[in-house]
Amino acid sequence: IRSNDSGSCSTGETTEELQWAIGCGVVGLSELEDGSFSVYPNPTEALLQIELSGKAEGKVQLRILDMSGRLVQDQLLQMNGSTRSSADMSGLQSGQYMVQLITANWVRTARVQVVR
Repeated sequence: IRSNDSGSCSTGETTEELQWAIGCGVVGLSELEDGSFSVYPNPTEALLQIELSGKAEGKVQLRILDMSGRLVQDQLLQMNGSTRSSADMSGLQSGQYMVQLITANWVRTARVQVVR
């Protein structure tokens, strides 16, 4: 976005041209930054698909926490050189959960809803 030639989009009170950098957000999985992940479907009934932005080095720990911070599920994901894995959430009650992935290089969290 650029200001008009009078110096401002709204009042014209400034003498310098105004510029803004606009980020459009993540449009596709290929645009995710390193150390991030996507979960789908969200909401889910049982099987949650997990896709990393790149191949994880070493172990990937999956932790699922309820909204009060209690650990309700903890497991190692079997990535086997892939960027995709899944987690079975069928044993959880309906509600909101935090899905946390932990690698040797980063820790990231996403919110997921389980519906029945």
